[in-house]
Amino acid sequence: MFLPSTTGGECRICALALGSVPKQGYDQPWAENDRYFAMASVGALVPGWSLVFPKSHALNLLENLSAPSFWEFVGSAHAAIEQRYGRSVIFEHGCQYKGSLTGCGTSHAHLHIVPLGAGIVEASRNYDPSLIWAPCKAKDIPQLVRGDEYLFVADSYDGANTIGQVTLLSEGRSQYFRRVIADMLGRPGEYDYKTHPHADIAARAAALLRADMNQLQQASAA
Repeated sequence: MFLPSTTGGECRICALALGSVPKQGYDQPWAENDRYFAMASVGALVPGWSLVFPKSHALNLLENLSAPSFWEFVGSAHAAIEQRYGRSVIFEHGCQYKGSLTGCGTSHAHLHIVPLGAGIVEASRNYDPSLIWAPCKAKDIPQLVRGDEYLFVADSYDGANTIGQVTLLSEGRSQYFRRVIADMLGRPGEYDYKTHPHADIAARAAALLRADMNQLQQASAA
């Protein structure tokens, strides 16, 4: 994760995409095209935890969930993470307004890809019994949400047809899936990326994944 804005008030993710702010090791995209980029996540409780951002500013991914270009990019990023780190889950904290607790401090749409194995769907459903979850495909989320904030999580990846669970929120939920994962790992006190940034883990993953992608591109060009 990153700070929500620069000192000038603009979106920090947009500034990173434009190259207008200094970058640290984990701020360097390890995969990128003209529409999307992938970066290692600060606060990574497991190595390889990454985020996929659209370069076009949006608060959530609703506009991207029907775009083949989005799923093509996510698919390549997901495959790279799984190849190096193992089976990976995906999730989104779908916020609807700038500064929402649900956005976890980043008011720019992003998808998490986390090499966690499986079990996050069940753990997410059990973490807070007050939330009502329903199965859905990723591509159907826009029709289900209708202006509400939401959480979406899936144990496996199948592009737009990824089957996961979604819940609509009546109030903001800060770092919900980070709390779930920290609890799954037996480290509940480490969920907050601001107090436990694990920057060394993020920087290492970024370097390895970037090298993997460069090697793949070189092999494809040969």
